[in-house]
Amino acid sequence: MRKVRNLTAILPTGLLTGFLTVCIVVSAHAISHLLPARSGEVTKQQPDGSYAPGFAEARRLSEQGKFNEAIAKLERLAAKDPGMRGLAHELGVTYYKKGDYLKATANFKKALEEDPGDSEAVQLMGLSYYLAGRPAEAIAPLEKVQTWFPSANVDAAYILGICYMQT
Repeated sequence: MRKVRNLTAILPTGLLTGFLTVCIVVSAHAISHLLPARSGEVTKQQPDGSYAPGFAEARRLSEQGKFNEAIAKLERLAAKDPGMRGLAHELGVTYYKKGDYLKATANFKKALEEDPGDSEAVQLMGLSYYLAGRPAEAIAPLEKVQTWFPSANVDAAYILGICYMQT
């Protein structure tokens, strides 16, 4: 009887954790579309004020779920102009949406070297570390997010709590 009672307590907890993780992934995916422009985005503009065509095309492909095509497009841009600002951020977001969290974190690190004020990169890097199974590495970026918006970002706070428990 005791084993059954323990199992009935564990099962809903596991389902809740899985459900909340899915919610976090979905909301973080939405964050990448809702956050205001980052300072690095301004440098992607052409002299006439339009954005680099490659970025627009890659975003369109990503929004259609064609992540591999979007990544290939961004990699071609990187080969042509390795110093293009905002490229690492864009690659990080695309890898994040694809679910390749380790490649996302590598690109978010580069994006933060380029623009230390890129708050979206900090948050998505923390979530990427967590989703890649590296909760200890997720703590620092998620703690940083909490200092900006202590009560506004429930997703980051929840994941941060899980990371503390898992380390």
